[in-house]
Amino acid sequence: MKLRELFEAPATAVMAFGRMNPPTIGHAKLVDAIKSQPGDPFIFLSQSQKPKTDPLAFEDKLRYAKFFFPNVTIGNPEVKTIIQALQKVESLGYQELIYVAGSDRVQAFEELLNKYNGKDFTFKSIKVVSAGERDPDADGAEGMSASKMRQAAADNDIESFKQGVPEPKLADEMFAAVRQGMGVRDQVPAESIQEAENPAPEKIKPIKMSRPPKAPDATIPRSRDGHTKSDGTMYKQDKYNDNIMHVSNGGGTYTFDGARLIKWKTPKIKGYSQIHDFIKNTITVDANTSVTTKNPDFGQSPADAELLKKNGIDLSTSTSVVDTNAVYDLKGNLIDKGEVGVRMGGLGVSAGADKLKINYVISDNLSIHIAGSSKGAVGISPEQIKAVKAKAKQAMNGALSQPLIALATETRKLGAKVTFKSPANQGAIPFNQGIQMLKKASG
Repeated sequence: MKLRELFEAPATAVMAFGRMNPPTIGHAKLVDAIKSQPGDPFIFLSQSQKPKTDPLAFEDKLRYAKFFFPNVTIGNPEVKTIIQALQKVESLGYQELIYVAGSDRVQAFEELLNKYNGKDFTFKSIKVVSAGERDPDADGAEGMSASKMRQAAADNDIESFKQGVPEPKLADEMFAAVRQGMGVRDQVPAESIQEAENPAPEKIKPIKMSRPPKAPDATIPRSRDGHTKSDGTMYKQDKYNDNIMHVSNGGGTYTFDGARLIKWKTPKIKGYSQIHDFIKNTITVDANTSVTTKNPDFGQSPADAELLKKNGIDLSTSTSVVDTNAVYDLKGNLIDKGEVGVRMGGLGVSAGADKLKINYVISDNLSIHIAGSSKGAVGISPEQIKAVKAKAKQAMNGALSQPLIALATETRKLGAKVTFKSPANQGAIPFNQGIQMLKKASG
C-alpha cells in the first residue's frame, strides 16, 4: 500500500443520471440529495428526444440545468448512457462512487452497477442511496413533477408550468421551448385571420434588450457544435461564416461579427419573437400561432361524435398554423408587411400583397404546387391573387366538392402556375396525370 493511501481517503464521486426534460423543482430536490453526500457532485443527462416525453434537445436542457443547479458538474456531450457516465467519472480519477436514485429504484441500480463493476468500469466501492420518494424523471405517479409540466405546456397553462420551474426568470423561455419540442402551438380566435389580408399591425412595441452577454474572444472555444459556459451561456459558431458567433442565454440569441453585436433574437414566447438587425436597423417579427376553426357536423350523430371524442378523435374542429414575418424600423413602425403563411396538415400557404405560393404534400408519390405573382414578365393581377387566396381558403375549410381537384383546376383557370410532383423522387408529373391521380385517390 502506498503511503498516500494510508492518510488520504479515495476520491469519491456522487452522481445521478436522468432525463431532466424539462428540469423541475423535483430535480432540485435530487440535486440537494446529491450535494448532501460526501464527494464531488455530478449529474449526467440523457440525449434522447421525443415530442411526448423528451421535448427538449440535449443542448437546451443542458443550458437550463447548468443555470438552475450551479456548483454541480452537469452533462457531457460524449456521455449518452449510464455506463458511459460511470466510465467518464472513473477516467477523472474517482475511486469510490455514490449513486443517487429514486427510492423505488435503489435495489435495481445496486444490482446493475455492481454487475458491471470490474467489467466496464472499476470502483473500489459503489453505494446507491435514495433521493427520496419522488423520481422526477419517471413517467408514473412518482414522477408527476416532470410529466405535469409537460402536460401544462401541452395545455398552454403557463401558470401551472411556472409552479414547477426552479428559477422563474427562465419560465417563459422554457415553456415556449417545451411547447415547440412537443409540436404544439398557441391558439388564437379563427376570426383574427382576415381573408386575403396580411394581419401585420402598423405599429409594434420593440422589445427592450437586456444587457448582452460577453462578446466572444480568444478565451471562448469556437465550434459549430457549441460551447457552454458554467452559467449556461452557449457560444456557437455560424454554419457558414467562421467570424460570426451566436451566443444564447435566457435573454435570447445574440449574433456577433467579431466583437460587434449585429443581431439579437428575443426568446420565442407564445409563438412570437423579434429579430433586431443592427446593420439594417430593422425589426423582423417572427410569429406563428395556431388557429382552431369549428367545422361542420360531418353528418355524425351526437352519440357517434361523443364516441369518437372518447377515443381521441374530434372532428368538430381543425387547426391551422399561421406564420408572419413583417418588417419594422427600430422604433416599431411598419416597413414591409412581408408574407403570411398558413399551414394545416400537408398544406402550406404563403401569401403577400402581390404573390401567393401553395404547397400541398398529399403522399410520397404526389404533391401540388401553386404559384402566382403580379410581378414579373408573366404575372396575374392583384384581383386574381385575391381570388386564388379565396379558393385556397375554401379548400382548407372543406367548402369545395373534391377540394384538391378544385384547388388545382380552379386556381389554374385564374392564372396561377400549377404543377404536380413526386416528393419521393422529385420528379415532375404532367398536369392531367396529376388530376387523374387525385381522382383515383378520392375514389
